[in-house]
Amino acid sequence: MNLKKAILTGLLAYALSFAAGIITLLILRIDPSTGTDIPNSAYIIGMFTSVLITVFCANLYFKGEKTSAEEGFKFGTIIIAVSFLIDMFFFTTYTLTTAGTSQTVVDYYTNVYFWLTLVLVFITSALVGHFKRKGLTLNKRRRKKR
Repeated sequence: MNLKKAILTGLLAYALSFAAGIITLLILRIDPSTGTDIPNSAYIIGMFTSVLITVFCANLYFKGEKTSAEEGFKFGTIIIAVSFLIDMFFFTTYTLTTAGTSQTVVDYYTNVYFWLTLVLVFITSALVGHFKRKGLTLNKRRRKKR
């Protein structure tokens, strides 16, 4: 695993997810400061976009890299670790500078949609690694037959 490339791609995934989340909130006219009043549709859209972003970033990461479901799972782990570290920085800063926000952090990490999204990121990145490997194998076989 190319750790530097995985971390940089994880940063890209975080930035894209952040932008997609803001766009979703703007389109649905949701005020994120309310926290618990965010409708389930926003979370479902977030899950869907997370899968698309994971597919995009995993394909980007695997260009020139070893591909397999295991490598995809490792890449998904890096995406989640990078995202968690960035979230901790933002949440810590937000909590220290804004009174009464510690419950927001708890709500975020105990939300079922958050955990479903994590599972989908793992599964998606593993599937991309698996199918990219299968694609490489098929291409090699086709070349030999010609």
